[in-house]
Amino acid sequence: MEKSFTLIQTIATAGFFSAISFWLIFNSLSLAFLSLSVAFSGFITILFFLSLWCL
Repeated sequence: MEKSFTLIQTIATAGFFSAISFWLIFNSLSLAFLSLSVAFSGFITILFFLSLWCL
């Protein structure tokens, strides 16, 4: 039960940060914001798959 709750929490967190990073991508006026948001979403994706692997 606790693992499934952790999985749901991880998915929700990854989705939340992905939404923020995609919002930054679509609203970015500079390449710095664009590259930062892409790196951020990639980092969150890596964390997500690591947490899946640890379960």
